[in-house]
Amino acid sequence: MNLSISPLVVLLLLTGPASAQSVSFDIESLSSPNASFIDFTPLGGYNLGVTFIPDSSGADLGISGSTIPSLDAFTGTISGTFTVSGFTPSNEQGTVSTTNGVLTISDGLGDTETARLVWNTAFTEFNTGGIAFFDMNMNGGLGQNLSHFTYSGTPNSALQQDFAGITSGTAVISFAS
Repeated sequence: MNLSISPLVVLLLLTGPASAQSVSFDIESLSSPNASFIDFTPLGGYNLGVTFIPDSSGADLGISGSTIPSLDAFTGTISGTFTVSGFTPSNEQGTVSTTNGVLTISDGLGDTETARLVWNTAFTEFNTGGIAFFDMNMNGGLGQNLSHFTYSGTPNSALQQDFAGITSGTAVISFAS
């Protein structure tokens, strides 16, 4: 009995699609459900500079609504420059230019997972007192906005296990005043 496998079959098996995993979660303020951890800087007209302000522990954010439920206990930081432009009183959607955006998630034990962060779109509603509603990457915006995941810390930590096999992700931030 001949058990040889055709070279074509082997080629198809070796070039099959990889099973990449993704994660999605919402980013929230540690101190309240509003935007107290976001600083909006007017850049002229309705254009905004968006930065994230750490609390006394050094964290900017908490995670909620994750497709990996154990991530909901973790905190993190966001660094980079985010410029939102294109808003007008009649157009509530803007585009976000991201420079060196990095999301870092910490388990509080010294283990961290970092990812490149590129916000896609922003939506807002202005009222006389300022911003009434704001979100970035709502409903996935233009797709995934997290990539290039890197882990630093204890081998086999819970955080490392949570991100095992994750190659992309979606992080959404939103609030209403």
